[in-house]
Amino acid sequence: MDELHLYNLILDDEIKNLLPAPTSEQYTDMEEEIVYHGCPRTLLVWRNILLTDYMFYDICHKWDIPFKIMELNLPTRDDAMVTACRFIIEYQDITDVYSRYVIGKCFLSVKRIMSDVFGHRRTNPFPPIDESITEKTGRCYSAIITSDMFGIAPGTASQYGSCATALDNIRRLKPEIAEKLFDKKYNLSLANLIALGKMSASEMQIMYDYTKNRKETGPAFLQLKKKLELQRSYNEIKGRGRRPSHPEIKQMPKYDPDAEISSLALTIPMWISSMNRTLSMAKFDQATPNALWKLSEKLSDLSQAIYTLQKAIEEEYHE
Repeated sequence: MDELHLYNLILDDEIKNLLPAPTSEQYTDMEEEIVYHGCPRTLLVWRNILLTDYMFYDICHKWDIPFKIMELNLPTRDDAMVTACRFIIEYQDITDVYSRYVIGKCFLSVKRIMSDVFGHRRTNPFPPIDESITEKTGRCYSAIITSDMFGIAPGTASQYGSCATALDNIRRLKPEIAEKLFDKKYNLSLANLIALGKMSASEMQIMYDYTKNRKETGPAFLQLKKKLELQRSYNEIKGRGRRPSHPEIKQMPKYDPDAEISSLALTIPMWISSMNRTLSMAKFDQATPNALWKLSEKLSDLSQAIYTLQKAIEEEYHE
């Protein structure tokens, strides 16, 4: 709407959390600007939900200053989330942690939109993609769409999606740890952050307490992660009423640093054989879009796991 008015809009926590809370200095500077010159831009709205500029909105209501809004005609909340994320990356000055989070949230919304597209529940709102690109790169449509939006690699877009999911889980279970991660007072690699997001609340706290003051967080994180996984496995066996092969974790055999790596190396040829068999025998032109979509998504997950593992290996070589 072009008219100035003191609109009462819905404030959405998920959208509000895409940006850090302003500092007192930032708020005061903007407050002075708006009091003297009015709201600096039109606020974007979807179904009466504010998508942008929460600080502007708060200051305008504090001082009864009217402002303009633009109502967006978008079919779903995910479309609105994509719009909000793109606006933030283009117009807001944010840290790299928030940037990864916002792009990741956008990727997750794109995935849900494309799931509906491939399920024939809606039309595709994004520019068409040359299917040969997905065939050559092994990336899913969602990753390529998101990568085109923000000028990053498709694998990076997918990885940021996993990062956003992890941060949301941490924020839900241990908000004080999430706050330190967002503020960069607790630094983890993307791989370790994603791993932290899959833990229980008690495990998150144990991990944080153990690694928070260490200069080299990575090795300590991986060491404790392994111990927590062993403890979890032991508890599961004990809970099923079975006699565990090792009653106490400290009685486990000496840890072999090559065991997991060697086991994975032996397993991968079976995956390759299975994929080659599918390529030679499956009739892709007769398969349902839903089946192809599910396979594409799983391949994307596998590709992301491979990317993360390769980065871990590269980092070790370069140390």
